[in-house]
Amino acid sequence: MSASRDSQIVEIGWREGHNGRVAARKLSDEERDDFASKHLRYEVRMLVCHARALLRDYPNRLPDDEEFGFPHHAYDALLEAWLVHLRLLDEFLEAKKRSRDRVNARHWLGQSWSSEGFLKEPEVRAVNSQVAHLGRGRRSPKGWAVQELTTKACESLVAFCEEVEQKYGGAYEPVRDARDFAEKFLNDRLGPDDCSRKPVRFDR
Repeated sequence: MSASRDSQIVEIGWREGHNGRVAARKLSDEERDDFASKHLRYEVRMLVCHARALLRDYPNRLPDDEEFGFPHHAYDALLEAWLVHLRLLDEFLEAKKRSRDRVNARHWLGQSWSSEGFLKEPEVRAVNSQVAHLGRGRRSPKGWAVQELTTKACESLVAFCEEVEQKYGGAYEPVRDARDFAEKFLNDRLGPDDCSRKPVRFDR
């Protein structure tokens, strides 16, 4: 790790609680490193690999069936998994979404990170209606722009990694794999071995 790294904790601000302002939990260097190398890597890998599977097997467009979804239920699960990871990464990259136990970009960059996330408010509501609760904004598979939204997520993640590396004075190893998965998707270099050690295909 670079000698120019901040000391043990990064102040990420406050959240409004029932009893007034509550300090958001701080992370040590070790906790941040562990989270980035394991959990952030996992979320980015799952996002791009689920997107790749959907785009590979449905290269033209996803089905337009609000009642039954995909011909095979496994693809409905695949789409919903992609949405979950999309939502998690948007929350991670949105500076305002803080709670005592939630980890987000400000644990690395503090108040200098001011992103509002990569999803627009109607998209956030639609994702929540699809995977978090039953709402009026639910869409048929066709309604999800998998390529476009995954690209936005990867571009935002790369921007975060660049700021982290700049702050910590060069290569910051814990985010390297997450950034690598994002850049592979952006550059169309994501290979089968990046996503699975065993090929799996569903009957469409």
